[in-house]
Amino acid sequence: MVQSFRRLQGLDLGFRPEKLLTMELPLSPQKYPTRAQEVVFMEEVLARVRILPGVEAAGMTTNVPLQRGVTLDSIYDVEGRPPRDPSEVPVTAHRMVTPAISRRSA
Repeated sequence: MVQSFRRLQGLDLGFRPEKLLTMELPLSPQKYPTRAQEVVFMEEVLARVRILPGVEAAGMTTNVPLQRGVTLDSIYDVEGRPPRDPSEVPVTAHRMVTPAISRRSA
């Protein structure tokens, strides 16, 4: 088990966690009842964070890498195949990210 843990510590995560700050920002549905209002607020937050001293990049995502959380799931059908049993439908999990997140991950 110790060897497995050591191997995990050496894996390339696909992003650099040094000097990384994450936070959750739940928004009140009463104050931000529409998606458009949420987007405007988030864009304002990002603009303010990006100009802070020492900030190299700032972005947002619906889920931080390696963190469990809510995803936007979609059920789909495969063209040319009969619909599946409702308990066995294929599902995809989507995560939204701003361009800064994908650039910093590379």
